[in-house]
Amino acid sequence: MNPSKLVWRCRRGMKELDALLLNYLHHQYGLAGSSEQAMFIKLLEESDDHLWRYFYRNERPKDLDLEIIVRSVQSQTSPLMAAPHNPLKINEPL
Repeated sequence: MNPSKLVWRCRRGMKELDALLLNYLHHQYGLAGSSEQAMFIKLLEESDDHLWRYFYRNERPKDLDLEIIVRSVQSQTSPLMAAPHNPLKINEPL
């Protein structure tokens, strides 16, 4: 797939998802084998809601390929990027 099209598909409209996906694209995608690259493209076909749940709610995809690439993307992420953004500390103890 054309690199600029991949960048466009990584832009989701949620900065947290954008950061995760673009980080993987820029730092790992080119080093990945063709099967992992295909899994990443398949991941980009998922809805934003599903991606949010996979990355920030720790839901596991039913598809094994998606689970593998989700774990790969997460492994390339700094702890700050992986933490859900919760500036108001909603649902956290006082």
